[in-house]
Amino acid sequence: MKELYECLDPRGRRPGDSTIPLKTPRLSSLKDKKVLVAMKESFGNVMPALYDELLIQAPDVHFVPWNLDLQGRLTLQWAKEQKFDAVIAGVGY
Repeated sequence: MKELYECLDPRGRRPGDSTIPLKTPRLSSLKDKKVLVAMKESFGNVMPALYDELLIQAPDVHFVPWNLDLQGRLTLQWAKEQKFDAVIAGVGY
């Protein structure tokens, strides 16, 4: 008899996990959008590398980096006041 092992789905979900549908549709383009990039700097150089790559791949986007280690926690009220079009929540958020 073969042994069976449980493993994680590479998309980060296990069969049977429920998903929460998005309340707003995905943006068709990031061009001329204001995007918050929030993550912890304590995870190596992920944030600077991600930010640099985003600027290369989407030069028409206004990315606002938020370093949780240096700038602290975000509040929903502040994020709403800034009128971001999208948010990228990265490692450690």
